[in-house]
Amino acid sequence: MAEHLDEEFSGVDFSGKSLEDHVFDDCTFLNCDFKGSSLKRVRMAGCKFVSCDLSNVPLANARLRDASFESCKLMGIQWVQLDDLVNPSFIESNLNYCNFSGLKLRKTLFSKCSLRDVDF
Repeated sequence: MAEHLDEEFSGVDFSGKSLEDHVFDDCTFLNCDFKGSSLKRVRMAGCKFVSCDLSNVPLANARLRDASFESCKLMGIQWVQLDDLVNPSFIESNLNYCNFSGLKLRKTLFSKCSLRDVDF
C-alpha cells in the first residue's frame, strides 16, 4: 500500500493505472486524468481535485473524507459503491449520469454543477 501525504500532482496521467489500496492525505490533484484507472479501496482525506477527469472511475470500497472537486469531469461515477463519503464539495463540475442513491448528503455542497440524469 502506497501512502501520499501533502503531495501535489499536476498534469499527471493516471489513465489506465491502478491506484487501488493507496492512501492520500491532504493531496492536491491539478489537471490530472484518471480515465480508465481504478480507485478501488483507495483512502482519501482532505484532498482537492481541480480540472481533473474522473469519469466512470470505479470507487468500490473506497473512502473519501472532506474531498473537494472544482471544475472536474465526474460523469457516470457510482458514488454508492463507496464505503464512506463525508463532506464532499462539488463546484462547477459535471456530475451527469452519477448515482448517489441512498447516500446521506446533508453536508454535501453542489455549486454550479451539471447534474443531468443523476440518481439521489
